[in-house]
Amino acid sequence: MSSFKSCLQKVYFSNTIHSFKNSLCSFHSCNVNNSDQSIHEKSKSFHEYSSIWKYLDVESTSKYLLENVFYHQNGVVAINKPLNLGSSRTEDTIYNCLPYLAKEFGYKYLQLVSVPDKYCSGVTLLSSNEKITKRIEKSLKRSKAIFSRDPKQTFLAVTVGRPSMQENVNQYGVTKRRKDNINYPLVLHDWGANEVKRREVNVGFIRHNVLATSEFASLVSVSTWQMRHHFPRMYLSDVMFSPVLGDNMFGPRVGSVFEKPVLIKPWHAPAVKALPLPLLQALNARSGSETLIPLHFHLHELVLHQFLIDGSHLVLQTEPPNYFQWTLEKLNLSFSESRNCQSKADIFSS
Repeated sequence: MSSFKSCLQKVYFSNTIHSFKNSLCSFHSCNVNNSDQSIHEKSKSFHEYSSIWKYLDVESTSKYLLENVFYHQNGVVAINKPLNLGSSRTEDTIYNCLPYLAKEFGYKYLQLVSVPDKYCSGVTLLSSNEKITKRIEKSLKRSKAIFSRDPKQTFLAVTVGRPSMQENVNQYGVTKRRKDNINYPLVLHDWGANEVKRREVNVGFIRHNVLATSEFASLVSVSTWQMRHHFPRMYLSDVMFSPVLGDNMFGPRVGSVFEKPVLIKPWHAPAVKALPLPLLQALNARSGSETLIPLHFHLHELVLHQFLIDGSHLVLQTEPPNYFQWTLEKLNLSFSESRNCQSKADIFSS
């Protein structure tokens, strides 16, 4: 495999100390030598997921982002954002890094124009002034209008099991339903025009293709402009019955009866999705350590339609994080594009 390399969210506490040690040691293989009732040596071999990027401070995060810049021309900066870095105007987000990045590039300031959510890695766009920001936003708006049925925003996902269809292009609605004082996001196959007018339902096209499969997992590309309520992740679980690996929000909605995937109402879904033991073993993990697996969902490609002065399209592609690539290797998931799946920017004419 080409550049597929390495890369916990929160610790899962078992009901007993014994099961806790078993779960923990599935990610940190511990060898303890006891002699004369004292510990002389302890060695740990860390699991790949333990090296996933973590926020420490503004300076170290800014340096990390600088190392992951893959396009910088004419005031446009494209970064491969890591998982777990948010974009809200609060502490510990990418916003705090903008002054540092602007100084490094010699700009007065940088604006955040397009960024995936906190729990998604991938293509992130910054601009050096308001004029460039408007050009990017205009290009994206044009893409959404022209390519509504063929979205030019593509994600890569490792999913549990196999999607119910090899490929699909369709339109769906996204809404929320209140149950026991909790709002649950749902995918709709049918909706009324008045519901859309009242903005109770958001509608969008989505396209997916299964790129590779193994016995217990798949590599899937998903293209959509609709991001309301984490729609592409919810689509994979609620419509395709193949949730994203590490998805603790929508993953539990898919259960199993006689080894066949079945959809569970979100208000009846368990807190954690139990994964097949062979899948866990392939990832060097044990049952009970599911919440330690990071989300495998990455914004791989974004196209700025007719963005360049000559009318060409700017195609921005980023490689998945190291832990994502390690998982692909462990699960024997590969596809031809991945061999050249490096962060890059290409230019295509209309």
